[in-house]
Formats: sequence, structure tokens, C-alpha cells
Amino acid sequence: MGEGGRKRLACAASAYQVRWLKKKFDLMQKLQGFNRPSIFQLILMGVGLVLAVIFWVFLTGFVSCWQVTSLPGIPLPTCSTSKPNPAATNPGARR
Repeated sequence: MGEGGRKRLACAASAYQVRWLKKKFDLMQKLQGFNRPSIFQLILMGVGLVLAVIFWVFLTGFVSCWQVTSLPGIPLPTCSTSKPNPAATNPGARR
């Protein structure tokens, strides 16, 4: 195969790759495959979103007022603990 044949082969391969990439990453063609969600699907998405927000709020409060193990530090004022666990890095704390 001569020098001209190699150039034509490389040009044909790159043209094929360009067509393949345009076909593979054509966003409009992919978006046309999606249908509008039904009312039931919208309700499920809404319920899922509400449950996720409730779960996040619950876990935020649960972790910030952790009382299962004794952790160093001062609890938040919103927690209902009576005594704080002093941190080991306090200047006046003894070991």
C-alpha cells in the first residue's frame, strides 16, 4: 500500500469516526425517546421528594444530638441534654 492509500484509509477512518460520534452523542435524538411522565409517576416523584426531605431533617437532628455514645464537645442548645461532655482540647481540662 502506497503513501496515498494510507492517507485515504486514515481519512475514511476519521470520517467514519465523526459520523459514529455524531450518531452516538446526538442529544435531540435521545431526548425524543422520552415520554411525558404520567400523573402517577409525578405523584410518586413528589412523595419520594417529600420523604427524602423529611428523612434528611430527621437525620440532621439525630446526628447533631447524638447521645448513644459519649462524644467530646458541647451539645447544641436545641438538644435536651443536661450535661456537656468536655472536649479534650479545652485549655482548662485535666487528663
